[in-house]
Amino acid sequence: MAVRILLKWRVPAEREKDLVGLITDLRSMASRQPGYISGETMRNVKDPEEYLVISTWDSLEDWETWIASPPRKALQEKIDRLLGKPTTYDMYHYPDKRYYRPSPAITWSVDPSRPKRDTACLLPTPGTQASSCPKAGSPVPVRSLLAAVAASPGRPRCGDRPDGNPFPEISGFPSREKGGQAMIKVMIKRKAPADKQTELLDLVTKLRSEASKQPGYISGETLHGSERPDEFLVISIWDDEYFWKKWIATDERKAIQGQIDKLTGTPTEYEIYRYPRKVSVE
Repeated sequence: MAVRILLKWRVPAEREKDLVGLITDLRSMASRQPGYISGETMRNVKDPEEYLVISTWDSLEDWETWIASPPRKALQEKIDRLLGKPTTYDMYHYPDKRYYRPSPAITWSVDPSRPKRDTACLLPTPGTQASSCPKAGSPVPVRSLLAAVAASPGRPRCGDRPDGNPFPEISGFPSREKGGQAMIKVMIKRKAPADKQTELLDLVTKLRSEASKQPGYISGETLHGSERPDEFLVISIWDDEYFWKKWIATDERKAIQGQIDKLTGTPTEYEIYRYPRKVSVE
C-alpha cells in the first residue's frame, strides 16, 4: 500500500537558502531509491518560515529502508542541526475500503457549465470573416486549438481578457502577469471514532464532489493516518487562492462543513501551502 510522508520544517529567513539546498539534496537522493514515487516542497502561506516536504512511496517497507540508509541519516543530521531539533514524520495512506458504504449514494460529477481552462478559440484576422469559433460558448479541443495557433501565430484567443482572466465571468481574478498568486494546496485534518468514520467519509466525499464543480479546482484526495487511525487528511489543490476563497464562501460548502464540524465536534482549520518562489542555493 502506498504511503504519503509529510515533514514540516521551520527555519528563519536568513537560513532559508541553507534549508532549500539540503531539501533539494535529500529529495534528489530519495528519488533514486526503490519504491520512490514522487515528492514536492511547499511553503506555508500563513507562516512563510514553514516548509512542507511531501514524499510518496510504493510501500512502508520502501520508505523505512530509505530512512535507515547511512547517506540519508547523514543528510538528515545536517537538517536537524540547522533546525535545532529532530525531524518528526506524519504518515498517511489511502483509506481501507471497509470505511466506505457498499452502495454510496454520492456520485462524482462536473458541472457542464463550468468554464474550461483548456478550451478556447481564435478570432478572425482583421479584415476577414473567418473564425475558428463555431459559435459563442462552444469549446474547441486543445489539439485543434494548438494546430490553429501553429498555423496562425499571433492571433488573440476568444474569451481571453487583457488582464489574463481565464474565467471572464469572475471579476477580480488576480492576473499572474500583474502579481497574481500561484497554485495552492489546502489540507484539512479531521478526527472521528471508528463508528463515525464511514459517516465522516460520506460527508468528505460529498464535499469533494461539490468542490470538483468549482472554477479553479484541480484535484483532491482523502488520506488516512497510518499512526493515528482516527484521523483523516483531506487535500485539495486549487489554481489560485482566490478560487478556494470563493468556494469556501458558498452556501453549499458551509452546509456540508457544518455537518462535518457537528460530527467531529471541532471547527474546521485549514493549512494552506504554495510552491515557494525560486531560491538560489549556490
